[in-house]
This record gives sequence, C-alpha cells and structure tokens, in this order.
Amino acid sequence: MKNIAVKYGLFAGLATILYFLGFYYWDKAVMLEPWVSWSSVLFIVVAMVMAIHATRRQAGQKIEFRQALRAAFLTGVIANVAFYVFYYLIMQSDAELVSILKQQTMDFYQSWTSGEQLETMMKSLEDFKVGLSTILLSLARSIIGSFILALLLAAILRRQY
Repeated sequence: MKNIAVKYGLFAGLATILYFLGFYYWDKAVMLEPWVSWSSVLFIVVAMVMAIHATRRQAGQKIEFRQALRAAFLTGVIANVAFYVFYYLIMQSDAELVSILKQQTMDFYQSWTSGEQLETMMKSLEDFKVGLSTILLSLARSIIGSFILALLLAAILRRQY
C-alpha cells in the first residue's frame, strides 16, 4: 500500500507543481490568488480516490475503513510535502514573488480591518518573508486538511465495494 500512496502522492504533487508553474509563468500575481490554491486541492482529491481504488484492487476484496483512510491520507501527505518543497524553493528564489504576496496580504488586511487593528497588522508585515517556519505551518495545515478529506473519502468509497 505504501507504493500506492507514493505513486499517487507524487502524481498529485507533480500535477499541483505543474499547475502552479503554469500560473507562475503566465502571471505571478495570479499564482498567489487564493482560488488557485483552493482549486489545486482537486489534484489531491483525485489522487486520493485513485489510491483507494488501487488499494482495493490490490487487496482483491473489500477493504476496511482504515485501509482506505491510510491510502488516501498517505497520498495527501506525500502530495503536500512535494508541493511545499517546491513552494519553499520558488519563494526563496524569487524576491518579486514574495513582494507580490506581501502586497496581496496588505490589500487583504486593508479590505477587512481598520483602525488600530489594521495598524498593528500592517506593522507585522514590515519584515515580511516566507521562511521555513511559514512553509512548515502551511504544510501542517494542509496535512490536517488532507486528513479530513481522507476521512470523508474513505467513509464514502469503502462502502462502494
């Protein structure tokens, strides 16, 4: 099963990286838009479904919930790790990208807050950077999201067999 998760996790990670690279070369600001990130989750969901189906085929019989969960979750973890390695590397190598992200963050703060809270938030952006700790926090959030998706998919797809 680990080979299945690696195969589909790398597939989803590579698809996500290529998706982001397409936007990067088209328009860097678009690459950083939230809808691009959210839409890329589709690659992980598809890979998770494929991993559950492959696990079932490999077992040759019905699979338990925990087998489906394991296949889907490991797929999601591998895909997210692959993507966030890419994201870290691209953020470290392109200062313009970090500058665009900072501006988008400032624009977001200005549209949702005001007064003293806005002032505090803007001050927090003075030393804006996308370091390893930021990437690891984002990775952790994505892994939690992958676990929730894996739970849902495992519950739904294991019943089909």
